[in-house]
Amino acid sequence: AAPIFAINLLSTRSFQYVPTEQYQILVIPGLVIAGIYGGAWVWDRIKNRQTGDRSRTGNAEAQRRGDAENVRNVGANLARPPSVPPPAGGGVRLGLGAWLLWAQVLLVAALNIPMRNPVISTFRNHEDPARVALMERMKQLIPPDASVAATSFLAPHMIPRQYIFFATGGKMHVPIDAAQYVFLDLRASGLVGTEIVPRLRSDPRWQVVLEADDLLLMRQVDPNT
Repeated sequence: AAPIFAINLLSTRSFQYVPTEQYQILVIPGLVIAGIYGGAWVWDRIKNRQTGDRSRTGNAEAQRRGDAENVRNVGANLARPPSVPPPAGGGVRLGLGAWLLWAQVLLVAALNIPMRNPVISTFRNHEDPARVALMERMKQLIPPDASVAATSFLAPHMIPRQYIFFATGGKMHVPIDAAQYVFLDLRASGLVGTEIVPRLRSDPRWQVVLEADDLLLMRQVDPNT
């Protein structure tokens, strides 16, 4: 994972080093493998420590008492298969390793909610069927051979089409003015903090085709005609 991590960390493009973009995906396999080996190492250290404590206690007791029955019990425990734990009184007790694993699971689950996990977002941000039907009706106003710049959730409604641009893209994306039509969901998080909508509304080259329920469809025209 080190080369990919270094490339992203040293990049001057913010999209590569922020944790909300996809450029970190190639680091994840290395982190998973490291987590498996690291977890196994911690688990073995804890088990070896507990086994050593029990062995020292057992030896001291055998030497102090010199009891033949105790020696036979120790021999029976040593002969027991490793997969069969010695009988213990009381309920199940979680060791430190188990608590650490549970803490890791809970931490990852908690981080997935604010980091916009796609599975959670699918259920949390589901669209109203009436609004989806409106999207489809507005789509019919766009010629099938026209290029369209659309926000994320509207782009799938444009398929099939030869040219679909990301309406809220950065410097590495196709400029929004290269499209013939713009289809925007004004509720899209990608529009927050941008001046895209006010700029398009004030630009004489862009004309509103239809606007309803926070959905905006515009087309580019020649201002001299």
